[in-house]
Amino acid sequence: VRVYPNSSQKNLLKQWMGCGRLVYNMVVTNFNHGHLSTHQFWFQSLLKLKISHTLKWSFMKDYPYEVLDQAITHAIQA
Repeated sequence: VRVYPNSSQKNLLKQWMGCGRLVYNMVVTNFNHGHLSTHQFWFQSLLKLKISHTLKWSFMKDYPYEVLDQAITHAIQA
């Protein structure tokens, strides 16, 4: 399937990919520091706390759950 997004859709996709990359890198960094845990831990504990309690991560509230969830899943499988 080939997709031809318009300019606003391209911008939205770039934002989602950037958000996914940020979450992926966060999980990989924590794995590299020896914090091994489950998918549920990463999503519930780390990501939700950071999103709800820090201004740096608060912009992620606007992004779909699936983007964040898939980034965590891919990082754990890597």
